[in-house]
Amino acid sequence: MNIIIAGDGDVGFYLAKSLTELGHSLTVIDPDSELLKRLESQSDLMTQVGDATSPMVLERAGVRSCDLFLSVLRT
Repeated sequence: MNIIIAGDGDVGFYLAKSLTELGHSLTVIDPDSELLKRLESQSDLMTQVGDATSPMVLERAGVRSCDLFLSVLRT
């Protein structure tokens, strides 16, 4: 399954690691490039730096072809 997760806080990090271990294809969107680097070093997935409310960022992440979009943004 092709999944996009918006947000790389504690919940997004946990979901991304768990879902990649189950064999899903993941892209994680977050404005914090350091958090994304940490996640990339621990999981086999794609990342996209940016604001997940931006249509351009969503397009670059492949939102039109994803099977599931999860938003776990921090406030």
